[in-house]
Amino acid sequence: MALDYLLLKKIHLHCVGLSVALFALRLGLRLAAPERLAAWKVLRVLPHGVDTLLLSTAIAMVVVGGIDLLQSPWLLAKIGALGLYIVLGSVALKRATTRTGQAAAGLAALATVGWIVATAVGKQPWLP
Repeated sequence: MALDYLLLKKIHLHCVGLSVALFALRLGLRLAAPERLAAWKVLRVLPHGVDTLLLSTAIAMVVVGGIDLLQSPWLLAKIGALGLYIVLGSVALKRATTRTGQAAAGLAALATVGWIVATAVGKQPWLP
């Protein structure tokens, strides 16, 4: 069981890095050259696959690790922050109409990811 959890965690962590890198790339293209972002279909499809695997490994780690969500406030905080990240990312990549709005939402989304990572590492629902 420990090996299964460690493998899931390794896959999860790689997906985190790839997901954030893809988001940053898409944000950069959206700000600098929106027409190039539209032309690269792989950048519209690949992030969804990576994020699906990311979420699947997270759920599997909770199940395999026997984690009780109600007894893990840091994990509940991460889930809430994930919702905020999704909204901010959507604003940055799709809904904001000005570059300033896109950049602000994108930076806020990346800051949220930083908070999620800090919460995961420290196992605390707040920053130290």
